[in-house]
Amino acid sequence: MATTSRQLVLDNIDTVLKTITIAGGYKTTIDTVERTRGAKTWEEVPSSDRPYIGIVPGKESCPIDGGHFPFGRMRVTFHIDLICYVTGSTAATRSNAISDFQDDIISVLNKDPTRDKNAMSTYVVDWESDEGSTEDDGYLLVGVDIIYNRKTSST
Repeated sequence: MATTSRQLVLDNIDTVLKTITIAGGYKTTIDTVERTRGAKTWEEVPSSDRPYIGIVPGKESCPIDGGHFPFGRMRVTFHIDLICYVTGSTAATRSNAISDFQDDIISVLNKDPTRDKNAMSTYVVDWESDEGSTEDDGYLLVGVDIIYNRKTSST
């Protein structure tokens, strides 16, 4: 059985996020990228695994108007959350790390928005961050929508 478009998209996201390194021209070197069934809290991610990105697959939708095409084809919007954690001893350090992290994620995802020809497009649709208070932890939550086509019988 062929690998589904959804799985190929997730595989691609995992692969490209792992390329974020200073040696590769980015501002950050990611220590850990993993797919999770749900969001991990900062307490579940050891400092030694940060900077960290958790890939959390989310809702898929196909609008009634404009999402269904002849011959059993559908256009699907697949939402993925990227849960990112950084560690820094000061608020300024964490804030800079989060800003760099955000730039790197947007850059790497836009290098190939077709996810190796398995999607039509990729959009970073929202993000929020918390530089932390007196803790050494900060986080960035990035929402990504990937649009791909599938057949009603298979992908």
